Amino acid sequence: MYFWSMLQTAIDPTFASAKPEIVIGVMSGTSMDGLDICAVELIVSEKGAWKYKVLASESQNYSPYWFDVLNTAFAKTRSELTEINIEYGNFLGEQVKRFCESEKITPAIIASHGHTVHHRPLEGYTFQIGCGATLSKVTGIPVVCDFRTLDVELGGQGAPLVPIADRLLFKNYSQCLNLGGFANVSYTIGGGILAYDVTLVNVLLNRLANKLGKPYDSEGSIAKHGIVNHELLHQLETLPYYKNAPPKSLGREWFEEQVWTLFESCETSIEDLLATATRHIALRLANDLIKGPHGKILVTGGGALNTFLIESLRQNLPCTHELVLPKGELIVHKEAIAFALLGALRMRGEVNTLSSVTGARNDSSGGRYFYVQ
Repeated sequence: MYFWSMLQTAIDPTFASAKPEIVIGVMSGTSMDGLDICAVELIVSEKGAWKYKVLASESQNYSPYWFDVLNTAFAKTRSELTEINIEYGNFLGEQVKRFCESEKITPAIIASHGHTVHHRPLEGYTFQIGCGATLSKVTGIPVVCDFRTLDVELGGQGAPLVPIADRLLFKNYSQCLNLGGFANVSYTIGGGILAYDVTLVNVLLNRLANKLGKPYDSEGSIAKHGIVNHELLHQLETLPYYKNAPPKSLGREWFEEQVWTLFESCETSIEDLLATATRHIALRLANDLIKGPHGKILVTGGGALNTFLIESLRQNLPCTHELVLPKGELIVHKEAIAFALLGALRMRGEVNTLSSVTGARNDSSGGRYFYVQ
């Protein structure tokens, strides 16, 4: 039997207690650098203080088949996307089932971000594939997914969603910077949280590296030997998005229409294009981080492993803003950890999406609940 419910009927009473609960966080980024699965033990005190412990985690690269499916899904018809949604949900289910059996873990729920195909909040539309009903059917575990839609329906950007985890789990840092397909930053200001997408990162860098037959530019070693194209850099620096005030978010539509077209029309080497892209990213990040509070900045995401990018960013930051790259699973699995928390909050009927971040009419508890028995 298949169950789907909204917030009022989907609250799991086991999440109302202070005992630890295990949640599987599943994340696939826009840059298609792979699938992250993270088993997180979450516990909340009676005063609402959250703690987490990573029990197990893994990252796997997509096979050529899935890389092609995800890369081309953007251009598929509605009926084709319906089929891909189910197929990808089955794939996620098989991966999570294998992971749980291997690690001997029995989670209370799976919190799956899915893979973003379309993100058009100004048109009231966002879509992440990875059918929750299929995922639940394959694993036999309740699933929370589709975290962005409710916020978009409330007039918000549907992104970024990770800032709730920054506030509840990583509040010891002055700012939190995630370098994934796109870069987003969050920090506390005036008692609230300001968070938004800053610029693009791996969605561009990986696309350029693919032109050389590589999945990504490891440590930025190719970009490091390129020469910056200043005409292209000027075009990037003057993109209209950067003049917009938060709340704001980015999607593949913006990348394809306003950024990638510039790179396709630029007749220079891939090395120089990577060097130019890296300089642009570093400049944009520094410009926005400087506006935030002084102190230690937590840097996570696949882009944090790009040492040339991090070096370039540090060169453009004052000593008052210190980049901190964590060790262990946090650097690559922070978003999976965050979505595990979002899933737990959803099951408790508590806010997991902040209107101060997204621009929605009000805070909400986003995510659809699926359980197939």
